[in-house]
Amino acid sequence: DGHGIPIEIHKKHKVYVPEMIFGELLPGSSFDDSEAKVTGGRNGLGAKLANIYSSEFIVEACCEGKLFKQTFTQNMSSRTTPSVTSTAIKDFTKITFRPDFKRFDGMTGLDDDIVALLSKRVMDVAGCNAKLNVHLNGAKIDIRTFKDYVSLYFKNRDAAETPDIMGPEIISDSTGRKRWEVAFVVSNTEFQQVSFVNSIWTIRGGTHVNAVVKKISDHVQPIIKKKNKGTEVKPSMIQNSMFLFINSLIVNPEFDSQTKETLKSKQTTWGTKPDLSEAFLTKIATKSGMIDQILLWNQSKTSAALKTTTAGKKRGRLGISKLTEANMA
Repeated sequence: DGHGIPIEIHKKHKVYVPEMIFGELLPGSSFDDSEAKVTGGRNGLGAKLANIYSSEFIVEACCEGKLFKQTFTQNMSSRTTPSVTSTAIKDFTKITFRPDFKRFDGMTGLDDDIVALLSKRVMDVAGCNAKLNVHLNGAKIDIRTFKDYVSLYFKNRDAAETPDIMGPEIISDSTGRKRWEVAFVVSNTEFQQVSFVNSIWTIRGGTHVNAVVKKISDHVQPIIKKKNKGTEVKPSMIQNSMFLFINSLIVNPEFDSQTKETLKSKQTTWGTKPDLSEAFLTKIATKSGMIDQILLWNQSKTSAALKTTTAGKKRGRLGISKLTEANMA
């Protein structure tokens, strides 16, 4: 009904929505993808897989004065009869589960790396949803804006080494809903990005990241060409000077796999575009030090090429497709 998870669809057949969502492997064709949604999953497989790989999985859902509870055990093969009781508690959905470690090769418990990764994902959720109260191990995470989240990546650096964070640039849709947040930091090594689609960490980026890279490159390239007396600078060198942070809401996103590491949706389906303002692009070009760094890199490469030519020696190049030379080599 738009306010929460309905407790019961049909009294006669006792069909419960929470049980369907978390305990029934429904085929993807059962879902309507024509509706414009900016959620994470599309067919709900993730929740069921978490249930299947758990020794115990408890679902609690409260909606309009009714509290639903059901417990699944033995990798979803066994389940209790759902209980529905009256309550005055505010609407919520709660999932409690115990991973079945014998199903994961070599695991006997949650090691430090797994705990760190899960903690990082909780921080991601807080960073992507500034108005959401997010707690980790009982303590509320103090992230109020996307810029607060971006700052965490540089908190252990000395003040002199902490880069300026350009942005974030905020782009809203026609209803005023925030759809894009883009922050820029100059990178002095190689291209880096931290991006999210509907709060999902797209670790390998994708079409949304490519679109932002192109916006910035198209603005910066003519400026570099003018300053560099007409000499062309490779697009890869411009991209390598970028460290981008992107928080986006995209309609019905399509990813490369179930792990959702790369967005592959075409821009025409996103619902909105990352139309960065002229003021933001100008700030990146003039205030970040990006252009000076690119010109320095280009000068270094030109000097290295000149030395090779004057030495009278020809050096063979490795035939590696899509090779991008290291800037600091």
